[in-house]
Amino acid sequence: MDKVILFNDALPQIGLMTRKLTEGIELELVEKFIDFKISEFGKNRKRMCLAVFCEPQIESGYPDVVFAEYLPTVFEKWTDARFFLTNNDLKVLQHIIACDGTEAMTLIRQLGIDAKSLLLTLEKLLDAKMIKREAKTWKAYDINKIFGIKKLIAVEAKIKNWSAVLQQALLNKWFASESYALSKLSKKPTKRVIDLFENNGIGMYIFNGAFKKINNSQILQLPSCYRSFMFNEWIGRRLNKNLIN
Repeated sequence: MDKVILFNDALPQIGLMTRKLTEGIELELVEKFIDFKISEFGKNRKRMCLAVFCEPQIESGYPDVVFAEYLPTVFEKWTDARFFLTNNDLKVLQHIIACDGTEAMTLIRQLGIDAKSLLLTLEKLLDAKMIKREAKTWKAYDINKIFGIKKLIAVEAKIKNWSAVLQQALLNKWFASESYALSKLSKKPTKRVIDLFENNGIGMYIFNGAFKKINNSQILQLPSCYRSFMFNEWIGRRLNKNLIN
């Protein structure tokens, strides 16, 4: 199994759409950073693998690059039913996980979903071996058995505009466990800028001949939302594509 998988093009067969990469200084910076992170990953991770997503399409936009560190063993017992899960199915799954189990009527009330649609979703999640029925309660399987990503790191790159990159990096906290800004600078950002990013939980890298981390990102729990799960499913579908070919 490859230690590093690059998702740099759309793969509609697994549900992944991407934006066409635009040539320029920012893309060159991102490509160098990807090489840097892959090299850094190879030195420090033995049991883990790395997936790199270039400008994946999500509801909040197109993050420049997302790095997913994952345990490959979690994806070895994949079911073909997981190829057909939608965002709505994963929203229901995420809600079940957040509630540590819940009844169907509660799902209908809290999610505003009709009974027929919920029944179809629950059947799909059952077939995918992601939920189980205990008495009258729907519960998810152990998260460590169905979710293999251990780190989901989103990175936004801008050459000059710290304000713009901060706004996108904040949006990335919705699905990522870590969110970073990246810029090409000749000197360290001002204390005011660094404090602004730190206070918002956003990490910073700069490039001036070499990459330097200015501050760490806040660490958030995974999966934080259904979109975190979709990154997980993209990896699993790519690794197990032979099941539906």
